[in-house]
Amino acid sequence: MPSNVFILGMMNTADRSLALVDYALMRRFGFQELLPLFGSDVFMDFLVGCGTESGLAATVVARLKALNKAIADDQNLGPGFMIGHSYFCGNGGALTEEGYTQAIRHEVMPRLEQYWFDDREQAEEWADKLGAKFELA
Repeated sequence: MPSNVFILGMMNTADRSLALVDYALMRRFGFQELLPLFGSDVFMDFLVGCGTESGLAATVVARLKALNKAIADDQNLGPGFMIGHSYFCGNGGALTEEGYTQAIRHEVMPRLEQYWFDDREQAEEWADKLGAKFELA
């Protein structure tokens, strides 16, 4: 294999299926942690550069940073379960309020309902905090 060819694999620790297989694979590779970019200038600049209104971009960043802190601090979850920024990158166009609401409703909330399946109040509280009020399933 040429020396300039690299094979990259992505693994989210929240998506483990068969622990023995995961550990066998993990022993054979090096790892680099990639955290959500909600607190970085890079993500904010990306959103604004794509035409997202700066107030909306700041709101998205603040809300998702708070959510990820709650997830990381949860003794049953932890940092590996944080919500990534890709849900809010769209197709390179501006993120709109409608696009934000749809991402929360169809991407983020189903995960939060699963994370806190035994604590429905917490999931409902985060639906309100994220500004996407609707009835949970």
